[in-house]
This record gives sequence, structure tokens and C-alpha cells, in this order.
Amino acid sequence: MAAMRVPLWLKIGWTVWVIVWVPFYWKQYGLQNFLFFCDLGNLFLMLALWLESPLMFSWQATGLLLFQTLYAIDLAGAFVTGSHIIGGTEYMFDPSLPLFIRLLSLFHFATPPLLLWAIWRLGYDRRGWLYQTLTAWVVVPINYLWRPQFDVNWARGPLFREQHAMPGLLTCWDTWSRSRWPCTFPPTSCCNGGPNAEASPCHLQHRAGATAQTETQPSATSGIRPAVQFQRSQWEPVWLHAVVG
Repeated sequence: MAAMRVPLWLKIGWTVWVIVWVPFYWKQYGLQNFLFFCDLGNLFLMLALWLESPLMFSWQATGLLLFQTLYAIDLAGAFVTGSHIIGGTEYMFDPSLPLFIRLLSLFHFATPPLLLWAIWRLGYDRRGWLYQTLTAWVVVPINYLWRPQFDVNWARGPLFREQHAMPGLLTCWDTWSRSRWPCTFPPTSCCNGGPNAEASPCHLQHRAGATAQTETQPSATSGIRPAVQFQRSQWEPVWLHAVVG
């Protein structure tokens, strides 16, 4: 039986947190709020912890790591200076919202270090960006059509301001392709020095001029079969090459 690579206390702790968090958020904000990528991430991370899945952690890191870090920076800056460096956390200072609800939003601080640690520990799966892109293509049109007044994930315009330059569902693609998707990146550097780097899907056998797909060998100790690597020229955009080498 393979050794557990994610501590049991962390799995149980995150699960208990989600069980407490869901009903309060549902009552306060409504069901549509769980389609925010940060809120979906809480549920995906619970599964990723129990499954110890490099793919699920990489998938969530691609969509959450940058934006939740910016959230944390803005909120910390507002506490220290009284002004918002970036914006987006003003609601945390809204006295009309119950203090307990606002405190529940502090999970944004916990998510980035959890993702970085999990990727360092388990390895990075290069398919993460692809899964996150497909998730956006499913979720954002739902945001556009269902309870549009909430503008979840900026489906109708960035920064919760509806735009009118483009008609209909084209807004979804324009908003996401311009303001979010190009800014995400796979944090492969986090796992290069990790204890499972050789066995992880992020470990490529670099060969001069080689662009053909490569399959890494499964680790004899981890019990997890690494994913087959896609051809870079077929799946990965140009900006991704500059990040991961």
C-alpha cells in the first residue's frame, strides 16, 4: 500500500472547513456564488486532498494561484494602509455584511500556500491549464445566463461592470480571454525541486530538438501513474513555453 503523501489532519481539516463554509455562504450569497472559481476551488481542493491528485492541484493552481495571491495582497494592503492597491476586496470592510461571513472569506489567504505546497509535494501536471480552460468555457456561459445581475466571474464585463461593445455570449469569451486566461500560468518551478519531481508529470526528458510527446515512468513508491505529456506544439500556447522552458 502506497504511503500517504498528504497528512490526514489536512484532509480532515479542509473537509470540515468546507462543510462549515458551504451553508453559511449559500444563505448569505445564494447558490450562484459557488460558481466563482475561488469558491469552486474549495470543493475541488477537498477532492484533490483526498485523492492526492497532481492533476487536480495543477488544474486549480492554473486558475487560482495568481488571482488569490492578488486578492491577499489587496486585502493585506487595505488593512495596513487603508486603501486598496488592486481592488476587489472592498466588501471585506462592508459593515452590512456579518463579520463571520467576512471572516470566512479569509480562505483566500490559505489557498495559494496550499497549492504551492501540494504541487511541490506531488508534482505538477501539465494538463492543468487545459482543464482550467475547459472549466471556464463551461462555467462562464452559465454565469452569463443564470442570475446575470451578479456578474459572477465577470461574465458580463470586467470588474462587475457590464460591457455593451459585443453582443450576447461573445461577451463571455471576450471578457475571459482578455482579462483572465492569458494571465494564468502553470507554476512548474514549485515542483522541480520537490521530493517527487522525477516521478511527477512535470519532469520532462529534455533532448536536443525533441518535441515529440514523452511519457514519464510511474514511481515505484508513489503508486500514482504520471500522465502522458502532450506535444507542446499541439496543446501549449506560445507564452507557456517561455514559462516552463
